[in-house]
Amino acid sequence: MLSNGHDSSKKENAQPVPSALINDISDLLKKYIKSRAYEKGQDYELTFVSKHFRDEALTWQKVDIAHQLTQQLPSIRHYDELKQALVTAFNTNTDAEKKAKKSYVITGSSLSRVLTDIQTLIQDAEHSPSPAIKKEG
Repeated sequence: MLSNGHDSSKKENAQPVPSALINDISDLLKKYIKSRAYEKGQDYELTFVSKHFRDEALTWQKVDIAHQLTQQLPSIRHYDELKQALVTAFNTNTDAEKKAKKSYVITGSSLSRVLTDIQTLIQDAEHSPSPAIKKEG
């Protein structure tokens, strides 16, 4: 049965994302953004180090990727949506690095490491028992 133009069977089978996980992901992204830029009203201004010792255009793109993902988080309800948003962020970051001809083969870029940490948080949360199950045991 269709509901609001969407396939409801897919959503019914989707596991909900705990708000604590969304908060942890948001905190990681905000920490990354603060390491690269200062919040200035509704916008950002790059830090001195970001302006003078990093690829400024690429840094702006990475801050924007992290900011966009942060803005999406409140509307994400299910793991499939969260995973798709993360894949999009990874791909956008990889494309930006390729266009800037930057390669972080050994360590990965700072944003890549943050996104990998988020991926690990998601995997851990998905495979851990829900809080209700923990209380019963």
